[in-house]
Amino acid sequence: MFNTGTARYDMAEWTHEFLEEEINDFYKDLKDDEQPSVSIVLNGGHLIFPTWLGYQNPNFIIVEGVDTQNREIRALVSHEQVQLIMTVIKHEPESEYPKIGFQARIGDAEDA
Repeated sequence: MFNTGTARYDMAEWTHEFLEEEINDFYKDLKDDEQPSVSIVLNGGHLIFPTWLGYQNPNFIIVEGVDTQNREIRALVSHEQVQLIMTVIKHEPESEYPKIGFQARIGDAEDA
């Protein structure tokens, strides 16, 4: 659930928190024979398959991952323009999708 006590809703931190919850909830709903496909759409239609999401207040979401040509990518995206696509695909062991990591926020249990 969103931590309304510390998140500033006009900042990238809130968008990051929302993305983290949406992605984690999506993962929880997968069946045993399914795996996630998560992508971020950049301006111009370029796709990034994220392996890590972070943020830099006031307005950037940091996306690390690979593009459709399997090149490593690090992009700074405006928190107001993040387009997330989540789809379910049938599980294929040879194309295992890595779990997405998230930047810890100040005050999170991981910071302790």
